[in-house]
Amino acid sequence: MTAIKGTAKLKKIMFPKGSSMTNGGFTIASFEPDQMEEGEIEVNDRFGTFTIKGEMPPLKEGSEYYFVVEEGERHPTFGMSYDLTFMRQNVDLDTADEKSVKKFLEIILTKRQIGSLYKAFENPLEVIESKDIKRLTEAHGVGPKVAQRIIDHYESQKDYSHAYMELGQFDLQPTTIKKVVDFYGSPELAVTKVKENPFELMKIDGYGFKSCDKIFFQMGGDPNSEIRIKSFLLYALQEEANKGHTWMSPLDLINATAEYIPNADRKLIGTIMVGNPDVFSLSDDKMRISLTMYKKLEGLVSDELCRLLSAENTFNYEGWQDRVKEVEDGQGWSFTEQQKEAMLMMLENNVSILQGYGGTGKTTTLKAVADILEDNGYLYAQCALSGKASNNLAIVTGKEGSTIHRLLAFSPMEGGFYYNKNRPLPYDIIIVDELSMIDARLFGHLLLAIRTGAKLIMLGDSEQLESIGVPVMVPMIQSKVIPTMTLTQIHRQAQKSAVVTDSIAIRQGKQVVKERTGRVVHGELEDLEYELLEDDTDIPINVMREFNKYIKTEDIMDIQILTQTREKGKVSCLVLNRACQRVYNPPSETKKEVKLGNESKGTDYILREGDKVINVKNNYRSVDEYGNECPVFNGNIGMIERFDEDEDGKQFMIVNFEGIGKVVIEADSYKSIELAYSITVHKSQGSSSKIIMIALPFHYTLNTRQLFYTAITRTREHCVIFGSLKTIRSCIKKDEVSKKRTFLADYLKEKTLNKTIEINISK
Repeated sequence: MTAIKGTAKLKKIMFPKGSSMTNGGFTIASFEPDQMEEGEIEVNDRFGTFTIKGEMPPLKEGSEYYFVVEEGERHPTFGMSYDLTFMRQNVDLDTADEKSVKKFLEIILTKRQIGSLYKAFENPLEVIESKDIKRLTEAHGVGPKVAQRIIDHYESQKDYSHAYMELGQFDLQPTTIKKVVDFYGSPELAVTKVKENPFELMKIDGYGFKSCDKIFFQMGGDPNSEIRIKSFLLYALQEEANKGHTWMSPLDLINATAEYIPNADRKLIGTIMVGNPDVFSLSDDKMRISLTMYKKLEGLVSDELCRLLSAENTFNYEGWQDRVKEVEDGQGWSFTEQQKEAMLMMLENNVSILQGYGGTGKTTTLKAVADILEDNGYLYAQCALSGKASNNLAIVTGKEGSTIHRLLAFSPMEGGFYYNKNRPLPYDIIIVDELSMIDARLFGHLLLAIRTGAKLIMLGDSEQLESIGVPVMVPMIQSKVIPTMTLTQIHRQAQKSAVVTDSIAIRQGKQVVKERTGRVVHGELEDLEYELLEDDTDIPINVMREFNKYIKTEDIMDIQILTQTREKGKVSCLVLNRACQRVYNPPSETKKEVKLGNESKGTDYILREGDKVINVKNNYRSVDEYGNECPVFNGNIGMIERFDEDEDGKQFMIVNFEGIGKVVIEADSYKSIELAYSITVHKSQGSSSKIIMIALPFHYTLNTRQLFYTAITRTREHCVIFGSLKTIRSCIKKDEVSKKRTFLADYLKEKTLNKTIEINISK
């Protein structure tokens, strides 16, 4: 297909409808041609315009643009439409002419903001080119969001056409090509690098090996080349790491490589493994191979834990039993001996882990320790991976909690975590809840920020679903180096709750249901119900019947449906969310909405004002309604308050997230927001809801005792389970015991043998 190049004035934006400006993204618009550089444009005789569709930069009607297009489809009325390859504002920024720069900035800024930039900086373009967000915000009226928009707009001026033309032939999407160009800094270098090694796309865009391999062969690559074999080794080990395994046996890796690359020379595979120590790490006994970066990560976590563990315990907790007695007298019931042993463990050791079944008083035990230490003048902070988990802990302790990211003051403007090894947290005690959810990378950042001599108290449940990524909780417990206690004695009041008693039985692998069909109620409090169905196809309608009952009496944020899969199957979150939305928040002329997802794949969905939603991707650039930095993370849940646009016509939505507040989500991040009437059990970890409904169809791979136990223990008051007796029994029977292959447990054992570390462990 021949490229057509030239300049044209934007006449009308046809999609998104009703817009005279856009902030970029997929657009259909009509243009009046100006000057052609290469090829000819077919203009509609009636309107004197031509139509372009594709991913475009920010647009403003009446402005002039440079474009590169290819012929698309011919419409019977409107004639030829063109597919966009590249577009930028037709302004020559190389001259640094003030008039040109102002013309360029008018697309995204008000005249007052442009004036502020020139008042703050002699050469605003120089500051924009440096991508220094913090410096740009020195201009009055320019917050982080506006500063990022200015930088993005400047980046859109890069002429990507060379990269689009050269890399587009390999079926790479424009968005992918743009990422590659941004990664390398120039279209020419991006083309050179990808042609040298298309497997670079695996780290730049997250492409899988198969996709890169296809491009490799399109370029005429040698099936047995070193680049291909090394890339597969990287891919295989990274995939294992994504599952929580930081090493595999060299023989298994060689066999996997030989299976995928049948003609691969086994000797060459071994040479690559041994000859690239910066990438691959082979153990001394040659029995384990890993990616060097993960081995270093686990080594760092081990070093930092030992640093904290071996420091002198200078905390004063004299007379702690008297303080516990005062608490008991005030609350009207006594702690168990097991709880008191756990308290002593946490007081005596600088690093400890407390586990506990539901109803054993894990958090009340922690609160007693925190109060004793606080009464003696020590400062503590509490955190968890998710905002909801930190809020749950705050309900018990009465002290405000935060996410780990917020505790460490994560800031993209500052280039990462404010609190780190060189600037430790100003607290004497750090309390971490829902430890099983945290992966090694984030845990390492937290450990680095805890000063030597401070106390680290961790809470969690090793029987819940593990973190996605490299785990830390189970290896720490397996090492037997970190003082750990599991509370098992259930309080008399908790024994009345079937949510407590059944979940503990399930945790221990005991079957809890005998009936085949019908509604079965368990517990003296009647807080756990099983709707036993003969066929999984009956699950959705029964779940919806229950959902419809509860939305009449409960706040929607207190009702949560859980299932195993996000999009696949007839009882997926996607299916249940569509049904819930129709009942709870149907279409209305007074409510704005947007359509997202892929209609051709059946994954499309609608977001509407008043919907309960979940953020599924970390968004470090988001701001609150006042323009202050306010990152939101994967798993945050909230309500859509409104769709709106700013004074420049940039579209956004306001989502009121639990534990965070009102956050501005710009249009280019809409795809990271999904409906949350139903979420996966994995996404629910660390949170709890007043009413939990569990949709549990049969699933051979996902259904495990850990998944079922995790789902039930999300309940604060009442839980209803929908599924067959066969499914429930198979869930409880299948024990997915942690079999993650990691180095952490061994590293901790080795380091404690090589160093003199005095650890007091209460028995």
